[in-house]
Amino acid sequence: MLTDPRACAVTGVHDQLWLRLLDVPAALAARAWGPGGSVVVEVTDPQLPANTGRYRFIPGGAEPTTAAADLRTGPETLAMLYLGDRLPSALAAAGRLEVVEPAAVPHADSLFATRVPPWCGTPF
Repeated sequence: MLTDPRACAVTGVHDQLWLRLLDVPAALAARAWGPGGSVVVEVTDPQLPANTGRYRFIPGGAEPTTAAADLRTGPETLAMLYLGDRLPSALAAAGRLEVVEPAAVPHADSLFATRVPPWCGTPF
C-alpha cells in the first residue's frame, strides 16, 4: 500500500483473536469442511477430557470415530485448524501437529482451508 515499503515501521504487535473449543464434537459438527479425502484427527485435551477423542473429517462434516488417527494434536492447534488460516502441513512442519499418516496431510490441507481468513477487529 506504500510506494516505498521501507517508509513504514512496525511499532507494536497486539493479539487480536484467541480461540479455545469448549465442546469439540459440537464445534466440529457446526463448521463446514472443504474438499479432500477423509482424515482422522486425534485430539488430547487434558483440561477438558470430554473433548479427547478421534474425529473423522470429510468434506462437509466431522464426526467422532474409533478409526486409527492420521494426525494428532492438542486443543491449541485444533483451534488453529478450526479457524482455517493455518495449513496443517505448516503446523506439522512447525511441530504443532503430529503426523501419523503422511498421505493424510494434503487431504487435511484441503479440508481445513477456508476461503475467507478469520479476522477480529477488537484488540485486547
